Amino acid sequence: MKYLLLAIALFASTCSAEDFSLILGGFSYHTSAEQRAVLNQEHQAIGIQYKDFELTYIANNSFENESIYAAYTKELVSSKHFDFNAVFGAATGYHEIESYKGWKFTNSFVMGDLMPLAGVQLETKLSKHFSIDTTFLISVTTFNLKYNF
Repeated sequence: MKYLLLAIALFASTCSAEDFSLILGGFSYHTSAEQRAVLNQEHQAIGIQYKDFELTYIANNSFENESIYAAYTKELVSSKHFDFNAVFGAATGYHEIESYKGWKFTNSFVMGDLMPLAGVQLETKLSKHFSIDTTFLISVTTFNLKYNF
């Protein structure tokens, strides 16, 4: 974790502040009622977005594992109050078979410790600096607060 923060600090010192956003997480909503009843849906997360690239550390993913989430966001539609984006990325901290609270889950897309992700994102602009990112993935919707520098 400290190496990740050091790398971010070194990179950030060479870039313009308005290209950055701070991401604070968040919540998730699993589409399956069974998963909602069992899986963790509150996540302590902190991340940074630089232009179209996001890197986020998640202390406790849906299975209470640590995760690193990296993604590329492609803007599709932009307006004064909303942005609609395509999101492509991956997250660590997941396994093909997960045992959690007495339940067994199969993550068919996991390759080793890496789960590829793709979806759409709605960024709701609350003010000049604050927005809420709602990301719709196959089986989960995530909600994060974003501070835009």
